[in-house]
Amino acid sequence: MIFVGTSGYSFRDWVGPFYPEGTRNQDMLTRYARVFPAVEINATYYRLPSVRTFEGMARGTPPGFRFVVKLSGSLTHGAEGRVRGGRRGAGTEAVERSNSGVGLQQSLLREPAPEAGVEWGSAADGSAAEGNSDEGDAADGSAADGGVTNGVAGGCRAFLGAIAPLEDAGKLDGILAQFPYRFRAGSEERAHLEELRHRLGERPFFVEFRHESWARESTYRFLEELGVGFCVVDEPRLPGLFPPVVRQTNDVAYFRFHGRNAERWWDGDNSTRYDYLYDEGELREWAAKIHDTAARTRQTFVFFNNCHGGSAPRNAEQMQALLGEMYREP
Repeated sequence: MIFVGTSGYSFRDWVGPFYPEGTRNQDMLTRYARVFPAVEINATYYRLPSVRTFEGMARGTPPGFRFVVKLSGSLTHGAEGRVRGGRRGAGTEAVERSNSGVGLQQSLLREPAPEAGVEWGSAADGSAAEGNSDEGDAADGSAADGGVTNGVAGGCRAFLGAIAPLEDAGKLDGILAQFPYRFRAGSEERAHLEELRHRLGERPFFVEFRHESWARESTYRFLEELGVGFCVVDEPRLPGLFPPVVRQTNDVAYFRFHGRNAERWWDGDNSTRYDYLYDEGELREWAAKIHDTAARTRQTFVFFNNCHGGSAPRNAEQMQALLGEMYREP
C-alpha cells in the first residue's frame, strides 16, 4: 500500500493554495486528512509538543490515518560520536567530542536546517501548528531545544512519552531520523544509530542521510541488520549530498522530496531553500520508481517537504493522481 502526504500540515501560507480561505489552525489537520492518508510530523525536531497535542492529532484524524514522527533534533543534530568536518571540506573546523559525554557537538560551519516547517504555536484543540519560519533555529541547523541535555536514553524516553497517544491509537507508523550533512559515515556514527535503534525498541524506524559518504553497500547491509528503513531522497544534485538512490532495507519503503532548489540550498533560509515545485515530468519519473518499489514492499511512504507556498500538497496530489493512473492501467 502507498501512502502519499506532506512533511507537516499546518502552514500559514497553505491557506489559499491548499486550505480554503479562513481555515483556522485547529481545523487544518481534519481538512488535510480528507485529502491525504498520512502525514509526517516535523515540529518534533525543534521541540516536543505536549501529550495533549498528540491526543488532539489522534482524535482529529479518521481510522486508518497514519503518522510518521520526526525524531528530536537533539538526538540527530547533537548525536553521539565526533563531527568529521563541516560541509564541502573547505576551511573546516569542528567542535570535538566533549568530556561530559554529551556527544557529537555542532559543526562550526553553517548548513541547511532540516525542514521548512517549524512549530510556531499550538491550536486550541492541542493540534500542532507548523509554519515556514526558521525562528529559534540555530544557524547550523542544530535543534532549537539546545542539544543533548538528557543523553540518548533520556531524549528517547521523552520523545516516546510525548508521542504515546498516536501509538495508543494505532496510528503511529514510524519514527524518522534525519541526520545533518556533517554526520558522515564512521564507526562512532554507526554506534549512535545502534543506540537509537535500541532505545526506540521495535517501532518502525527510518533514517535519512544527507552526506554522500553513506551511499555505499555497507550502509544498506548495516541498516538491514539493524532492522532500520532507508529513506530515499530527492534533493539538489550538489557535490557531497546524498544521491537519489532507490533502495529498501526492510519491508517498508520511504521517499522524501525536498525539491531541487540548488541555488538556495546552502545559503537560503528555511522558506526559500525548499521553494520548489516539481513539474509533471519530474513527478512521472519518480512515480514509476515508487510504483515498482511498492510491488516489493508491504508499505510505501511518500512525503513532500517542498512546503513553501503550498507546493508540497500540490505535488502530493499530483503524485497520488499519477500513481492512481498506473494502478488503473490494464
